[in-house]
Amino acid sequence: MTPVTCPTCSRRRPPGTSPRPRSCAGCGRRTPDRPRSTSESAARAGLAVSTASHHLSTLRAGGLVQSRRSGAPVLHARTALGDALVTANR
Repeated sequence: MTPVTCPTCSRRRPPGTSPRPRSCAGCGRRTPDRPRSTSESAARAGLAVSTASHHLSTLRAGGLVQSRRSGAPVLHARTALGDALVTANR
């Protein structure tokens, strides 16, 4: 089997593993620091919008993400604590 390449971060993964971004540890660390809508976050993570919304609510409750409404969509961005957690594992 040949290694799989993640379509989001181009990280090479072991043969037989899923190329989906939600299963790739490199994706979270390489995501640009711009705010994203719930739908965009869900698509990038390979999740249903309802699942991404639940995860974002949990991250917001933990102080890792902040959310703000921008017209119709709600935009989510990492907080300083979220950034520190992401960069701590590099």
